[in-house]
Amino acid sequence: MMKPIKANADPMMCTAPELARMLKLPKIRIPHSLYYALRNGLKQGSVFYSNECDDYTKCIKSLSNVKKIGEQDYINILRICLYLEQFELDLEMKRIESPNYEVKKSNLHECFIITMPCLNGDGTIIKPNDDVSLYDIVTRRTIWAKVVEVVGNDVTINVYYPQDVTKFEDKKFKIKIWSKHWPLRCCHYALKVMSNYNWTEIIYPQLRTYSTDIELFVENRATVDEKIQPCANFVDKTTLFLSKELLLLKKIIITTLVSSVRLIGINFRENHFSYIIIDEASQATEPEILIPLTVTNKKTEDKRTRFQAQIVIAGDPYQLGPIVRCKEIEHLLGRSMLERLMDDCDLYKRHNGKYNPNYITKLIKNYRSHENLLYVSNKQFYKKELEIFGGADTKMALNWSRLPNKNFPMIFQEVLGQEERSATKSVYNTAEVLVVMAYVNMLITTKFGKRTITPKDIGIITPFKRQQLDIIQHLTAMNLRGITVGTVESFQGQERNVIILSTVRSKIFEHHNKEHIGFLSNEKRFNVALTRAKALMIIIGNPRILCQNKHWEVLWKYCKKNNGYILFDQCPLKKNLISNFKSIYNDNLVKNSDESNSTKLSITVNFGKEIKTLSDVPVYKMENLKI
Repeated sequence: MMKPIKANADPMMCTAPELARMLKLPKIRIPHSLYYALRNGLKQGSVFYSNECDDYTKCIKSLSNVKKIGEQDYINILRICLYLEQFELDLEMKRIESPNYEVKKSNLHECFIITMPCLNGDGTIIKPNDDVSLYDIVTRRTIWAKVVEVVGNDVTINVYYPQDVTKFEDKKFKIKIWSKHWPLRCCHYALKVMSNYNWTEIIYPQLRTYSTDIELFVENRATVDEKIQPCANFVDKTTLFLSKELLLLKKIIITTLVSSVRLIGINFRENHFSYIIIDEASQATEPEILIPLTVTNKKTEDKRTRFQAQIVIAGDPYQLGPIVRCKEIEHLLGRSMLERLMDDCDLYKRHNGKYNPNYITKLIKNYRSHENLLYVSNKQFYKKELEIFGGADTKMALNWSRLPNKNFPMIFQEVLGQEERSATKSVYNTAEVLVVMAYVNMLITTKFGKRTITPKDIGIITPFKRQQLDIIQHLTAMNLRGITVGTVESFQGQERNVIILSTVRSKIFEHHNKEHIGFLSNEKRFNVALTRAKALMIIIGNPRILCQNKHWEVLWKYCKKNNGYILFDQCPLKKNLISNFKSIYNDNLVKNSDESNSTKLSITVNFGKEIKTLSDVPVYKMENLKI
């Protein structure tokens, strides 16, 4: 039996289930007909059939032909998209089930850790407060717990009943994780509110006879102003929950989109907020953007929403958009509101090459990077509008002895390596790993003027998780810690003085009679990867493959024109190793290069909070590097 919610309960202090009942958030059960339509579509052997099921099947198939979401279909299409996301998430949850999970004690009180290698370092499908069932095959008993946190492949759980704490020793469990679908429930709630009130003026804005200008003042800061720091509720690495009474006194509240749903239960007076400002709006789905808007919604007799607050959405439509798990709807749900408005709404489009200043404010001053590092992105995506205001630190790499052109802080290093696939289908390229290590070794033994380069100055980006893991293994074997290695997605919003980009790709793919280079063809991923460096950018890859894409071709030609292109024969590896890799590449062999040049060892890798021991790791001897 569920506990009743107190009449004066504080939404900021409630647990997620309590808050859901307080706000009457809808439970999102996929309609039966839609569920079986999805199963039929995925050929999972469903025998259920009805006319409604057939209608849903046709609807799902037709989504691939929908280029943009119209005003009349807005709510219905987004609801179906959310259902498809839920279905895909449930499938992923089912894939990580296993009858042989071990459970180990955590440092937290009455908490335990489940290591789930099948997550492949992506624990984003599991959320705090998700339920966990641990079935003991021997005793045929089930222990229930909830997720506390997820770090890498480690899921920390807290048991619901203290008497179960002693039942984990020397046992293996069949484990299932039951998603609460909390973010999706919040999105459904926002769509429900929108369906009850007239939000057309917000979602599809029209020209008004009046407008209010806003000036945005942006300072170049990596740190939080000391005056603002005391206002934060993140103290000593712990989040403090503020009471309802305290929040009612505040005119400025900063929160995430999903967490803002807690503010709905607080009785703010009408027009309490003058502005709703949503940052990084290009990374959020449309339903997520709607969540904070419900905070200001007031019921009126004629059921019309009277928005007095001005809504400001800020972001870069040329950088990575929201993550969508269901590929069939990525072109719909993966398109942010910011991008939709700028592409489809007349108010936000360019007219005669210019935007209406009453509706769009462009921040065009870039303080991050050297002008040469921004040239290609500025030309390809920003219509050459970016103005470079970088300080002396953006010029620190100039005159570095390893630069082919001492005034051009970019290197395009050709590597003719072999692209291979691991057992988990992730891609890696051993030749590129070794070249990355050679450049890292150069950088940490040199100075840029009077500045000594440290591991924290260096970031390594690669699109594939297996390549990321191989690079981390080699860095650990060389006892080089503090260098961040991650995918393009993990580097969005970050910067480093030096960025090394390993592209990995050495094959061309064909789809619908069109050649491409996989998800490296994504122009947003290209733009993000290319704009993370402040002072030095080193691109490692195969131009014969990459130049199949127009953006990569522009980059390669730009580097070549400025004498920043280095042939594979001149890369910092031993000649015999270069010949070996070239031979494998030219013969199009799948097998890796001669393992006589490598040794195997066991190492411990620290993935942030996750520490993992890897056995029999092939690590090439460093004497094979030229350096």
